[in-house]
This record gives sequence, structure tokens and C-alpha cells, in this order.
Amino acid sequence: MPDINVDFSSVEADEFSIVPPGEYKCTIVNVKYDQRESEEEETFPYLNIDMTIDEGQEYANSHLYSIQSFSTKGDNLAPVRRTKFFLLTLGVDLNGVQKWQQDPESKKLLLPDLTGKPVTANVNKGKDQNGNPKANVFRLRGNNPVAGKSGGNSAHAKPAYK
Repeated sequence: MPDINVDFSSVEADEFSIVPPGEYKCTIVNVKYDQRESEEEETFPYLNIDMTIDEGQEYANSHLYSIQSFSTKGDNLAPVRRTKFFLLTLGVDLNGVQKWQQDPESKKLLLPDLTGKPVTANVNKGKDQNGNPKANVFRLRGNNPVAGKSGGNSAHAKPAYK
């Protein structure tokens, strides 16, 4: 078996690096469609978006994550309205009933296919469920402009999903 030469002498040891606050050009690498199960409270589906920071920027190839919720809770259905806006900025046609597809085992969203889409992520400092620091994506948008109240149906109508 041949020897493998590895040299870590110029690498600073770090358990993980946290992407600092700022605006980053990213590419979506994976989207999962899922819904948490609970017997105590109503739950809603969500998109779990995994993206990487594009080359040419500090922290290139680092992963960032965002949850886009279909929740109708909150003032004026804010979570699902933000999700609709995000999808429209990606160029997803949201007119009429949508026929989305998902791999049942991996929960990967197959249609609409968002993989490879460019997005801009605004990041601030956040904390995970254990209080550890993490990069928090607080705004995520694609490159397509969206004007006014977008997409056929009322922005206040509750979405139907199965």
C-alpha cells in the first residue's frame, strides 16, 4: 500500500468556523421538504435549504442553512408569505395548484428543482438550540425581482398542502 503524505503544519486547528455576519452569494445544493411530528401542537411543512457560499468570497464552499416555513401562524401569515416571496425570487411558478415531488426516503424536494439556483443570504450571529454560536440566515432571496403583492391568489389566503 502506498504512503499518503499529509501536512497540517500550516493549518490552524478549529472545531468549526462560524461564517461571520454579512451578505453572501450562494448556490443551493439541497432542499428537503419535511414536517415535524407532534401530538401536542399543530405543525406545518417546511423547506430545509442547504446552500454553499460561492467561490471568490471568504468562507467559499462553507454551508449555510435556512428553513422556509409553510406555517400560517403569526401576524398576517408572515412565515408562509416569506416562503412564497422566496420561491418567487427563485422563479418558481406559483400560479394555481402546485404538483411538487419529493423522494420519500431522503425527503429531498425533486420538483420544483431548486438545486443549483443562485441565492443571496444575509447572515447574522445566532445561537443553536444548545446556546452555541452559529451563523443565522435571516434573509434569503433569489435573483428574480418580485413586484408588489405577488402571485395570483391573495397573500392572506392559507395554502393547501398534503
